[in-house]
Amino acid sequence: MNLLLFETLRGDTHPIGERDSGDDHPVSAGPGTFGRLKGHIQTTYRVLANKIDYHERLCSHLRHSSGLHVFHSPGVDSTEARKTLRRFMRSCIKKHTRWAWIDGIIAIAGIILAPLPGPNIAFFYPAARSLGHYFARTGARRILALKTLHFQVEPLIDEVQIHLKRNPGEATAALLELKQRYNLDDLDLLLKPLTQDARE
Repeated sequence: MNLLLFETLRGDTHPIGERDSGDDHPVSAGPGTFGRLKGHIQTTYRVLANKIDYHERLCSHLRHSSGLHVFHSPGVDSTEARKTLRRFMRSCIKKHTRWAWIDGIIAIAGIILAPLPGPNIAFFYPAARSLGHYFARTGARRILALKTLHFQVEPLIDEVQIHLKRNPGEATAALLELKQRYNLDDLDLLLKPLTQDARE
């Protein structure tokens, strides 16, 4: 899997990964009551997936990764890029561990409403969010433990960042090349935080 390391004007790491269709596969509910419950939670998670934070989804996808090619700005050497990625992943682990517990506790409290007719939103929504945080935490931990990490300079990252901060209209050609090279169909949308920083 390819991962591009961008940076906002505030100096925040803003990684973007190529699209992964792994979570598009049908959900296998499994046998019995527990299997059906698990299937409902996973289905709810997938319904919510496109509405949650991008970096949560990215970390979730990374849990399937057996190797990672990390592309970074020419102004950063591979050692610093590695440190930056590790800081980002450690931050994600801390954040998603906390929220997995919080949403898990809320979901358990929602079981009280199970006898009521209709879908138990008070259970399924927080349960699905807890699952999402668990997936994201798992993905971040996997990257920290991964031995097959390859770092490489990508000049187009600098070109895009400079244009987006100064004159977004001039970034079109570089954006198109990045999209085609790294399978990033929604790159324009994912880079909005960089342009928002520039306007502030």
